Amino acid sequence: MTEKQNTAIAIREELDNKILTVLGSEKFPLEIRSKIDKVLDIVKNNKTMVDLYPNELAEIPMSSSCFQDTCVQYGEHFTPHRRLRQALLEMQNRLEGLDAAKNGQKKSYVKMMKIEGELKIFERIYNKLLDSPDIITKDIYIMVSSYVDIDNNIAAYILKEGLIKSKDLYDVIMSKIKVKIGFSYNKYEETKRNSKSNEHMVKDSAIKVAQQQELVNKFNKEVEDSGLSFEESEVYYYIMFFTSEAYKQLQTMGRVDTGTYGVISQTPTPIRLKILSNIEILRKKVLEEKYSMTAEYIWKEHPELFLPKKTGDNEIEGMNVSEFLSLEDIKILSKT
Repeated sequence: MTEKQNTAIAIREELDNKILTVLGSEKFPLEIRSKIDKVLDIVKNNKTMVDLYPNELAEIPMSSSCFQDTCVQYGEHFTPHRRLRQALLEMQNRLEGLDAAKNGQKKSYVKMMKIEGELKIFERIYNKLLDSPDIITKDIYIMVSSYVDIDNNIAAYILKEGLIKSKDLYDVIMSKIKVKIGFSYNKYEETKRNSKSNEHMVKDSAIKVAQQQELVNKFNKEVEDSGLSFEESEVYYYIMFFTSEAYKQLQTMGRVDTGTYGVISQTPTPIRLKILSNIEILRKKVLEEKYSMTAEYIWKEHPELFLPKKTGDNEIEGMNVSEFLSLEDIKILSKT
């Protein structure tokens, strides 16, 4: 590397050092100063979390855990149809995020290539200026004309005579080229840092999509085995949803609140009667038999007491689903 190239790179180091002096640790005790200096070294070298903790991030996701997703995102649903629906929604979101991260990564690569090209041009101009102090030659003018504004009369003189000796003009051009190098270097570091972080997000999202695919396969099998269409399963879902809500309210408040009763009243009669029957079973268990709060959720422990019964083709608890919805039910995934 030539001395001139070293001088151009020194502009970058000068910028880094100015930032580090702002974050200086000289007034702190020695032990703290040593720790702060290590942090400043991270800043100076533009390191990201991926650089600092590659193994940790390979195992520990920045987003939610698979266990959390499975329990919270899917555990609250009472039918495989709902769980399948949630898995498809989650996969859609993850795929969109993955596509955005992929496109962002491409843009970062292109942006870095563009900035690298600009830096080479600016450093070439800078080194050319060092070759002829206080003199602007025709070659230099042509190189800088796209980046530095020069008076038209001066420009015409340079093009005609081949050069101009002017310390003031030289200093102005040199100063502006230094600024160009500084800004380009800063943009490059920002883009490179974002690119590193983006790479990890791509990997993280890819792992999540892989998980969603496995869950879709799992829930698809459960839907197939259920023998229910989605709309039929919704009857099961809401019966068990209101049953679980009533249980939580009875255990914590000793009663079912009026809001829950109000929503239950909007369900069709056969379904409403089944929900109210479930609530009565829960009321006796919780309030009269003192079913322990530390025991298993009773509707999970004894689902046979609370699950609705299929009483015919497309019929649950005596209610025909298609007739109630005034729409022919679609059944593609489940076994009939």
